[in-house]
Amino acid sequence: MPSIDAIANSSGQLPGTTAGVAATNTTPGKATGVLTGSMGMDKDAFLRLFIASLKNQDPTDPMDNKEMLAQFTQFAMIESIDNMSNRFNDLALSESAALIGKAIEAYGPDQQRIAGVVERIEQRAGKVVLIVDGVAINPVSVITVTNAAGGSGT
Repeated sequence: MPSIDAIANSSGQLPGTTAGVAATNTTPGKATGVLTGSMGMDKDAFLRLFIASLKNQDPTDPMDNKEMLAQFTQFAMIESIDNMSNRFNDLALSESAALIGKAIEAYGPDQQRIAGVVERIEQRAGKVVLIVDGVAINPVSVITVTNAAGGSGT
């Protein structure tokens, strides 16, 4: 059975993965992948790699049931983490949307204090940011929130 190294492309990277994936082959005829960095392999790449390893395994020495169960468990964990991340992002988006039109005081990107009205929210690099006077602010850094007309805090 070819190792993961043989499945990897010429740059040593597995198809459909980011550079955070290292390929290893610890046992002849058995392929294993090691994740490095933060989520270096998405669920589709993991599934493609798993299917390739099943297709290319030695029929006289098939994958151990425990190994297969461990790989299915890893796939389920990747799927769960991906779903949880999407839910948190959706929650952050809806919570931040409630701040549009509100006057806030927050710490800006350089830890300077910024006060102003939230003009809009945006997603940048997968993160929700509030836009106040053209400055992107992390919602976590908000200190106070008041009605824009100067009403009481909410």
